[in-house]
Amino acid sequence: ANITQLSSVTWSGTSGNWSDAANWAGGALPDLANVAAVVIPAGSNVNFDASAGDVDLSSLSSQGTLTMAGRQLTVTGSLQTSALRLNAGTLNGTGDLTSADFSQTGGNLAGTFANLNLGSPGNLNLSSSLTAMQSIVLKSNAAILASGPQVVLTAPSVVLGAGSGVGSPATPLQLNTQALLATTKTGGIDLVNSPTGAVSLTGLSTGNAANLSYSQNGQALKIMGNITSGGGDILIDPPTDLSMNPDTTVSTEGGNIDLQASGNVVLAKVSAPAGSVSISTTGGKISSATPGANNVTADKLTLASTGSVELAYLANTVDTTSVDGPVTLSTTGSTSLITDAEVVSVISAIQSSSDLTSTSGASTNTIITITTNNSITEDESAPTTDIDQTNTADTSTDDKTEEAAAEQTVAPDPQTIVVANVTIEKPAEEIVRIDKPKGRQLVCR
Repeated sequence: ANITQLSSVTWSGTSGNWSDAANWAGGALPDLANVAAVVIPAGSNVNFDASAGDVDLSSLSSQGTLTMAGRQLTVTGSLQTSALRLNAGTLNGTGDLTSADFSQTGGNLAGTFANLNLGSPGNLNLSSSLTAMQSIVLKSNAAILASGPQVVLTAPSVVLGAGSGVGSPATPLQLNTQALLATTKTGGIDLVNSPTGAVSLTGLSTGNAANLSYSQNGQALKIMGNITSGGGDILIDPPTDLSMNPDTTVSTEGGNIDLQASGNVVLAKVSAPAGSVSISTTGGKISSATPGANNVTADKLTLASTGSVELAYLANTVDTTSVDGPVTLSTTGSTSLITDAEVVSVISAIQSSSDLTSTSGASTNTIITITTNNSITEDESAPTTDIDQTNTADTSTDDKTEEAAAEQTVAPDPQTIVVANVTIEKPAEEIVRIDKPKGRQLVCR
């Protein structure tokens, strides 16, 4: 016999099982696909029990509470419920799922929902993965937590907003997304992203002295919005290329910042005035998105690159107003450095045609130390004035000895590193030291 599908059926009970026909207006029990739309009024508590079987709907609108306790409910269109309890069974869909009060102790959200928008007045605990074709938005007045690494949020866009933390150091929240925003009023953020394409990070923030950790497995990362902590540490580790929009900031009021990459790093503003900043790449160069701007503020700064560190484009990166402690520059590529830092150690090789320039205010007592494990020799094609001491008030024995050493010449050999230009503008009371390993030749013209 043919069964005519009802366009809509309304829940008429208060609390009870879906499978009880007495709870539905006119006794029209929605089962299989005999009803298109279900309406559940406010104040109702509907238990989708195992006896309900598998039910297919076009839409479900609920102002009450829907509890999944068994079997499978499939909604191909909009599924909106004030409260959703996923305890067992499967809730399947291809449209939008929205619930301001969601909790999960079991069961699964399956299918390919277009958008998932779930909230919770308490902890939002996830025990199964969530997948959406467009976006996942999770909001909690407390914390957003996962039961283990098997829980993965997969969608082109993920937005996470919490009151007291997202993920945990022991169980970071696993993601597969290309666009991310995560914020929490208190507590930390711990995320691991395994994207299939380049990622746009539109913001990460913690409101108190909690740590922020974002780990990305491959693909380039573009920081499109600010990353901030109220006083904790910030770790971004490790995408391929890491770049910041010119108007973005990575900052912490009292912690440390560690930015890591395996490709190129392009910086805007990085600030840890009471802590250390470490910026490193194992397969690219470090440069600036904002030439001439004050890019880094820190008590201690470490830059490490297997490529070039183009600090000529970071003119105020490591000045004494921003950096109170030592600066370490480690590179196996070419180096250009403009700095007012107290101490600069250049570790490893300084490659051909590098420019090393110190510009310092007259009131600064700066010690610039250039250290290399290789010889430094003159480039015959280089300009004739490579060490320019604009003030000779400091005529200490050490300076005279260094100047005498600088007048020696040696023939290049395979261990020689050629420096085309070394210009040091030295105000009064400033000490310039060029250190070389014992037994090596040092010639700067």
